[in-house]
Parts: sequence; structure tokens; C-alpha cells
Amino acid sequence: MTFSEILDRVGSMGPFQYLHVTLLALPILGIANHNLLQIFTATTPDHHCRPPPNASLEPWVLPLGPNGKPEKCLRFVHLPNASLPNDTQGATEPCLDGWIYNSTRDTIVTEWDLVCGSNKLKEMAQSVFMAGILVGGPVFGELSDRFGRKPILTWSYLLLAASGSSAAFSPSLTVYMIFRFLCGCSISGISLSTIILNVEWVPTSTRAISSTTIGYCYTIGQFILPGLAYAVPQWRWLQLSVSAAFFIFSLLSWFATGFAYYSLAMGVEEFGVNIYILQIIFGGVDIPAKFITILSISYLGRRITQGFLLILAGVAILALIFVSSEMQLLRTALAVFGKGCLSGSFSCLFLYTSELYPTVLRQTGMGISNIWARVGSMIAPLVKITGELQPFIPNVIFGTMTLLGGSAAFFLLETLNRPLPETIEDIQDWYQQTKKTKQEPEAEKASQTIPLKTGGP
Repeated sequence: MTFSEILDRVGSMGPFQYLHVTLLALPILGIANHNLLQIFTATTPDHHCRPPPNASLEPWVLPLGPNGKPEKCLRFVHLPNASLPNDTQGATEPCLDGWIYNSTRDTIVTEWDLVCGSNKLKEMAQSVFMAGILVGGPVFGELSDRFGRKPILTWSYLLLAASGSSAAFSPSLTVYMIFRFLCGCSISGISLSTIILNVEWVPTSTRAISSTTIGYCYTIGQFILPGLAYAVPQWRWLQLSVSAAFFIFSLLSWFATGFAYYSLAMGVEEFGVNIYILQIIFGGVDIPAKFITILSISYLGRRITQGFLLILAGVAILALIFVSSEMQLLRTALAVFGKGCLSGSFSCLFLYTSELYPTVLRQTGMGISNIWARVGSMIAPLVKITGELQPFIPNVIFGTMTLLGGSAAFFLLETLNRPLPETIEDIQDWYQQTKKTKQEPEAEKASQTIPLKTGGP
């Protein structure tokens, strides 16, 4: 009896499982907010250089930039004065006495002046938080297997409460980053422990329905290396090449999805719309996107859905390059459409990846795939820094990588209406059958071709 047959024959959901799934799900609702918290705690209001202490009481005059607007990071060395030479009047210098912000809201930007030359630190703070999520997986995975799921879940919640509160009252940016890193670790621990408890309490047959969440359990922890140690010796060279190709294409899709998703999700401030309203729209688009993705993977297939979702998202990101910043409505519509596609891509990937890998490698494949998605989300804020060279460079990088991820998805096998593979040999047979199926129509077409013969004398 295969694993898929066992899933069909045993288990059911009862009141005990419903109660515990509900109790586990309710606290998780607030966890996702931490991933996007910096949208609101690191907004950059309009600002300009603070006048020097010895400045006169005359109105503070600011130099104008190429766009005709006042400079945010420069000031005149000398205020325009008729008694000064013309070449002296236009001399500028950086803001040496801080900045004045046109806002009453306190953020990490206004508190530690993360503007102009220091604006890179704002993106660094988000990247550090994502690094905490990446590191927290293997750490808490090992601890949950050593000390139990419930103690680690409780400890993770306490750590999140302590580190989150400490980050709010951090005296410096360095301390803030440390506590945000711990927040990321604790969030990873909460997700990990919750998924494990859900898998252990929910009957076996129902676990297939939640295959989109099972992968992040044991895989990122201690089961990655043992899984590889078990699987690699069994690979023959041909199997290794086929499996490695699928593995690379799958990882590229995961990386591109995480990479591009957070480029849009964390860019709410860039579209010139009220960040609270736009965040509601960004969050709301995920609901229809996931429903459409479910219908698409059920009728069109996983491969086509995954490929086109990433390609459409990549096109939307690249299209933002050619839309003027004055056309806020169109830019917002493109961003919302792209984020919806990437949200659907995440949903498809969790199901698709669990069906691509055989049972002996399923947890390992899901774990490594999640790691690459986290790596992509960690790098995304750093890529935004390249916008200081040219504003279009980040979108070129994000859009190109997303197109590559979508193209890679078309090289994967289709898993629609196929049983879950048990061994690597099943994947190899599956690949050979697919290859043979493609060759048969070509052979039949060739056999029906009548070669022309030259006529006799």
C-alpha cells in the first residue's frame, strides 16, 4: 500500500482537531504583521536640512534639485546674499546639523536620522529581521525535537513579546537591529512549532490538505542533512542529473517568489498613496489571488499556473519602470496585480513542491526550498539600495529574476492528477514516461510522412 492510499483510507477531522487547529491559528494571525511592520515604523516623511545654530532669523532658503523641488540632503554654504560673489552663492554642503521632518510621527527614520547617506541602514534593518527568520528555523527545529513542541512554542511567544517590546524602546539603531533579529527568530520558532503540533494532532488523511504548510517543519531543522545523507548514496548518475535539474528549477522559483514578493510588499511607501489604505489593498488582493490560484492549479495544472504567475508578476514589476511617478493610480494597480500574482505563486509552490519530491526527500526538498525563499526575502531590501545609482535598477533586477523563476517552472514535471511519488526511482520513471509521451506524437507524425521519390526514365 502506497502512502497516498493510506491517506485516502484512514483518519478524519473531529472536535479535538478543530479545537486545537483554532487555538493554534488565532495567535498566528498577528505574526504576519511583524513581517511588514517596518512599513509603518520606518516611513520617511518629507525633510530638509536643519539651519545651523548661528543662522539668522531670515527665512531658510534651500537649494533646488534637478526636479525643481527643494533638496532634502543639501543646503547652501552661505545664504544667497547680494554682497557675495555669484560662484559662492550656489555652493552647497551636506546637512551638518541634522534634519527637520514635516511630520509629528516618530519612526526609526526620524529618531536616528536614517535619511540621505544613512538611508541604507533602513533597508539593512529589514534584512536583519529576515535573517532572523532564516536562522530561527534550524535553531528552534533542533530545540523542539530535543525539549518538545509545546515548551518551545511557549518560549517563542515569550521571546517575541520580550524582543518586540525591547525593540520599541531601543536606545540606538544597533540595539534595535539585535532585537528585531530576535523577533525574526522567535517568529520562525512559532511557525515551526505550530506546524509540527498541527501535523501531529490532525489525522493523517487531512494532512495532505495542509501540505502547503508541512514542509517548513522538520526540514529546516535537523532533518535536512540526514535526509540528504540517506538519499544521495541511492542516486545513480542519470537519476542525479534529473533530480538535480528539478531541484535547481524548483529552488529558482522559490527564490524568485520570495525575492520579488517582499520587493513589492515593503515598497508601499514608494507609490505616493496613503500607506494604511494601500496596505489594506495589498492585503486584500491576496484573497481573490489565492482563490484564482486554487482554480487554476485544479484545472490548468501546477506547472502552467506557477510559470505564468511569476511571469505576469515579472512583467508588472518591469512595467513600473516605464510608468511615470505622476501616474500614481496606474503604478498602484500594477503593484497590486504583481503582489497578487506572487501571493498566488507562494500558494502554488507549497503544494507543487510537496508533490514534486518523493517521500524520502519531500521534507528535505520543502525545507531547502523554504530556505531559498527566506534568502530571497533577506536580499530584497538590500537590492533596493541600488536605486541610489539609478531609480530603475531595483525593478530591473526584481523583474528579471522573477521572469527567470517563471521560465524555470516550465521545465518541471506536471503533478496534476498523479499519485505522490514514493522513491527517487518513481521520479525517474515519471520523467521517462513524460519524455516518451512527447516523443510518440513526433514519431507518429514522422511515420505518416511519405518521402518523395525521383521519377524514372
